[in-house]
Amino acid sequence: MTDAALYTVTDLGGLPGFSKSQATALNDVGQVVGTLTSDAVNAAGSALDSYGFLWSENQMMFLGRCLPRSINNHGQIAGAVHDRFLTVSSVAAALGHAGRLKTLTPRVDDKKSLYSMAEAINESGLIVGFSKSSQAGKIPCLWEDGTLCPLPLPKGCQGGSAAAVNDRGQIAGEVWVGIEANNHAILWEADRAMLLGEPPGCGQSRAVALNNRGTVLLRGIQSNLAGIVRQVMKNNTLNADTFETLNYDETSFLWQKGQMTVIDVEANALNDSHQVVGWISPVLGQKSKAFLWQEGKLNDLNTLIPVGSDWHLLRANGINNNGQIVGYGYHHGQCRAFLLTPITK
Repeated sequence: MTDAALYTVTDLGGLPGFSKSQATALNDVGQVVGTLTSDAVNAAGSALDSYGFLWSENQMMFLGRCLPRSINNHGQIAGAVHDRFLTVSSVAAALGHAGRLKTLTPRVDDKKSLYSMAEAINESGLIVGFSKSSQAGKIPCLWEDGTLCPLPLPKGCQGGSAAAVNDRGQIAGEVWVGIEANNHAILWEADRAMLLGEPPGCGQSRAVALNNRGTVLLRGIQSNLAGIVRQVMKNNTLNADTFETLNYDETSFLWQKGQMTVIDVEANALNDSHQVVGWISPVLGQKSKAFLWQEGKLNDLNTLIPVGSDWHLLRANGINNNGQIVGYGYHHGQCRAFLLTPITK
C-alpha cells in the first residue's frame, strides 16, 4: 500500500437474495450498472440466475433479468435481456432508462434472428452491438432512434461485432474472415470501415473500447496462438483450461492514428485522458489484480486504496472522465462491486 491512499473505495452492496455483485460500467455522473448473482444455487452448486442493477445516488435499483453493458450521462443503459436460463436464443438487445427496459428491434433483414446484444451507447443515444441469425451469423450493427442498421464489412469479411461508440459517432469492434476465431480490429467512421492492423507480435486483434479522442483500446492474440485458436474452434475442443490459457496470452494496445502503444496486461476500458483499467492475470495460486495504467506506468489498484480496507480488487471494468473506476473484488470475503473515487487534495 502507498503511504497516502489515492482513492476511496465504496462497496456498492447487493440486494435481498443477491449478495454478490459485479460492476460493468459507469458514466461521468457516477451512476454504475452491473450484475447481481442469485444466492440460490442448483444441485451442482451453481447460481440459478443473474440480474442487472443500476447504482445511483448511493442506492441500488433492481433491473430484472438483463445484462447491462453501458450507461451514458442521461442514464440510458444499453445491454441485453434474457430468460431465466440465459439461453442465447432468448437474449435480445435492450435500452433501459429509470429502471424501464425496452427490447430493441432484431435484424431487419432476417426474421430468424437468434439473438442480439447492445454493447455500448453514446451521449446521443446511438447504440452499437451485434445481431446473430441462423443464416448470416454475427453481424455488427447500430440502433439509431430504434432503427437497426448493419455496419459495412470490408471485402472478404463474413461478420463481426461492434464493441464501442464515442460521441463523435466513431465505432470500434471486430470483424472476421472465414471463422469467428480469425478476428481483426476495425474502426467505422462516416460509413467507412478501416481495419486497424495487427499489433506487433500478434496474429489477431479486437477492439474493446474507444474514447472521444478517437483512441482505440485493442486486445491482440500472439501470433503463435492464432493457429491453435483456429484449430480449437474447428475441432470444437475448446475447454475451460484452453480458454484460460488463451485469455492469459492476450495483450492490450492503444491505437492512436495508426500508432500502437503496448499495455502488457488485459485492459477493459479507457477514458478521454488515456487512463486505462483492467486486470493483471494471476500466476498459479494467486488471485488476479485490478490495475490502472497511465502515462506508461502500470499501477496495482490494491496499493492505491486505504490500508486496512479488507478489499482485494480483482478486475476493473470501467473508468469515467472524472477518474472514477468500477469493477469487482472481494470485500470481507464476499464478491462485491466497487467504486473507486480519486481523493482530491
